[in-house]
Amino acid sequence: MNDLIEENEERSENSEWSAKFFQACFLGDEEEAAILIKRRCCINCQNDLNQTGLIVAAHQGHVNIVRLLLNNGADHDLVDAWGMTPLMLAVLGGHYNAVEILLENGANML
Repeated sequence: MNDLIEENEERSENSEWSAKFFQACFLGDEEEAAILIKRRCCINCQNDLNQTGLIVAAHQGHVNIVRLLLNNGADHDLVDAWGMTPLMLAVLGGHYNAVEILLENGANML
C-alpha cells in the first residue's frame, strides 16, 4: 500500500513539474526551464497532443529554450499528434534562427 501511495505522489509531482516545464517552454522562460531540467524533469515527455517542450519552444520561436533543450538531450525528431516535428513548426512559424539551431543539431529535414 505504501508503494502505491509513493508512486501516486511521485506521479503527481512529475505531472506538476511537466506542466511547469511546458509552460516555461511555451513562454520562453529560460530560467524556469533550466531549473526544472536540473531537477531532472522529463525533457522528452509528451503532453496529450504529443508535444514536447522542444516542439512548443520551436513553434513559439524561443531560440534560447530550443538551444537549452537540445544541449540537455531533447529529441529533435519526435512528432506531435499531427506528425509535426520541431523543425517543421519552426519553419512554419518563420523562426529561422530556431530552424538553424535545429539543423545544426541534426534535426531531420524529412
